[in-house]
Parts: sequence; structure tokens; C-alpha cells
Amino acid sequence: LALTFLCIVGMGSPALRVVLLDSYAEVVSLLPAAVLQPLVYTLSEITVVGSTLKRKTGAVLGAFVAAIIVNVGLCVFLVPHFGAGGAMTAGAVSFLLLFALRTEISALVWMSFPRARTYVSLMAALLLSTTVALIPPADGLLTIALWSLALIAVMTAFRHELRGLASNIRPATAVQ
Repeated sequence: LALTFLCIVGMGSPALRVVLLDSYAEVVSLLPAAVLQPLVYTLSEITVVGSTLKRKTGAVLGAFVAAIIVNVGLCVFLVPHFGAGGAMTAGAVSFLLLFALRTEISALVWMSFPRARTYVSLMAALLLSTTVALIPPADGLLTIALWSLALIAVMTAFRHELRGLASNIRPATAVQ
């Protein structure tokens, strides 16, 4: 569901050019990478529950330290060359690393669960959002097309979960 939301944000980001001044045009290409970071962190809060239940939080602290080191290193390299796009890329990569480390720690100390599809999907979202942040497409239609393809891929990869969510939605009944 989080990746579906990200794809919709990516598809809609070119519409911001209508309401933003020309001096803020760069924000349009940064939006998906900016949205990816809190989404990935929120997912990591869910997957880290096992290590919290087992009271193995020391390793989780190490994951934060590793993510901070990677973020600083990437910022030093990327920001001088790419500006805000480099900063967004560094942040997004760091949050994905944090997610992966926290998830693996939890799976190791608590119980294993399937993760490959989630990692592949998040890596693809990271690749698309950071590519758009670093090398913004000149054409808004290309951005919409890329994110539309990503949405189709996400909906295909997670079709069973989305179908399950949809089956739990019930129409509201009238209150009398």
C-alpha cells in the first residue's frame, strides 16, 4: 500500500508545476524521493517489532549508526554535484539501508518472514525516485509514464495483498 501511494505521488508530481513558481520547479522531481523516506522508515518500525519484543535493541542502534554513516558519506559525495537531488538520494538510500538492517535483525532474533519481494520493490522505488531526483526528466509526461508503469508493477506484485485489503472495505451503513 505504501508503494502504491508513492507511485501515485510520483504520477501527480508534474502537476505541481502548475501551482509552483519557476524557481521551485526542482521540487517536483524531489517529491517522490522525499516521500519515500518516511514511508520506508514507517515500514521499518513495523518490521523491527520482533527485536523489540526480544529486547535485542542494541543491534538496532547499530543499524541507526550505520545508516547515519552512509548518509553523511553519500551527502559529502552527492550534494556538491547534485544539490538537493543528491541530499534526497543520500537520505533515501540511508533509510532503505536502515529498513533492511532493522528488518534482518528482527528476522534473525525473532522469526523469519518473507522479505525478498519487499526488498526488490523498495529497491526499484528507490532507483526510480532517486533517478528522477538526480536527473529530472524534462517532460512531465515521461515522469507520469514511468510512475504509471511502476504502479502497474506494484499492483501486480502485491495483487493478493491489495485484493485482501479491498475485500475488507465495506460500504458504510446509514445511521438511524
